[in-house]
Amino acid sequence: MGTECASFLSTFDIYRKVPKDLTQPTYTGAFISILCCVFILFLFLSELTGFIATEIVNELYVDDPDKDSGGKIDVLICDFMEKQNRV
Repeated sequence: MGTECASFLSTFDIYRKVPKDLTQPTYTGAFISILCCVFILFLFLSELTGFIATEIVNELYVDDPDKDSGGKIDVLICDFMEKQNRV
């Protein structure tokens, strides 16, 4: 039962291993592999240099509430609030 179940599950294996004697190296495959490795190295080094070369910027500014930036809040007091405050 155990070997039958294992053989049934192995039929769903997507990444099957091919024996080395059945594979053939090609120049196109070698070129693509080298090109991918160079590209990966380029991406790694560019991200590493961007990480190492950080620039610290100190910035301090005062917010001006009089600007028309929408930061101003208009307060309206309704009649109900006035009556509550008088009591």
